[in-house]
Amino acid sequence: MRNRNSKFNKIKYSLLSKLGSMFNLSFSSHELLDEKIFGVDGIKRKVLVVEENNGSNSSYIIEMDKVKSISMKTVYDSIKPEELRKRRLEEFLKTIHLQFEFIDGREVVALPFLKTKKIILKICL
Repeated sequence: MRNRNSKFNKIKYSLLSKLGSMFNLSFSSHELLDEKIFGVDGIKRKVLVVEENNGSNSSYIIEMDKVKSISMKTVYDSIKPEELRKRRLEEFLKTIHLQFEFIDGREVVALPFLKTKKIILKICL
């Protein structure tokens, strides 16, 4: 399973690299999380995002010069009454997204920054 995942990641990184070259971008960093991979070109202040939906890939570029604000959105699993007495709030954390709001008012873009797995949370308990 690990080898399959490693091969899958190499394919995604290769796709990001090819698209980056097409758009004349040079990535100082990149991140892979589930169905999205994104690369950051700090000099040109652009983020290239590639995502997979139903077996096909799509991409878009976030131009940081056109971003009005960046905020962090945290999403938690449901918390039943009294559960916070037994468990810490961070144990309910599901995802953290970076949300990009644009100057021109177009739709907000949310990039996953952290996604937890329930299995990990169960091990920590």
